Amino acid sequence: MIGELPATVFPAAAILLSTTVAVVLASWSIRAQRKIARQRAAMDFLAKSDQDGDLIKARQKFIQLARDKDGLLPWADIRCEGTIETEAVRTTLNDLELLAIGISNDIIDRAIVVAHREDMILSYFEAAQPFMAEVEGRQPGSLQLYPQFSELYRSVRAENNLRRLWHRGTATSTP
Repeated sequence: MIGELPATVFPAAAILLSTTVAVVLASWSIRAQRKIARQRAAMDFLAKSDQDGDLIKARQKFIQLARDKDGLLPWADIRCEGTIETEAVRTTLNDLELLAIGISNDIIDRAIVVAHREDMILSYFEAAQPFMAEVEGRQPGSLQLYPQFSELYRSVRAENNLRRLWHRGTATSTP
């Protein structure tokens, strides 16, 4: 049967095969380079945010306010606009929203961010949720503040819950 095929079929098949292999290798290479770029962007973002003096002060103020009896909610009052306290809350949340936007647009590597900031994502969102809800309630229409940060929180919380269930299940199933 092979002897019956014209001699031109083999070179055409070889060209088709080599082209297919080249396309697959090029695609793999591009994906690998993009992953490295996302990882580098994540590390750069995290390093810069850890060295930004104004952001560090804002986070410290955010934590201090969140630990107060009433949490961050009093600072959502319209009369508090422009205060150091409200600006610290907004600066901290803006930084986390920017990080989440980078993740959602595949600019920043999610795995690296979650590995280094999981507790921050969870605790800061939970502390800020009443603040965000109060400010959103004053907005016309259905404007959601920090939508990407909110989505990142939901996905990290879901993964965290699954991980805890998994560990609880494996811990109880050992003989």
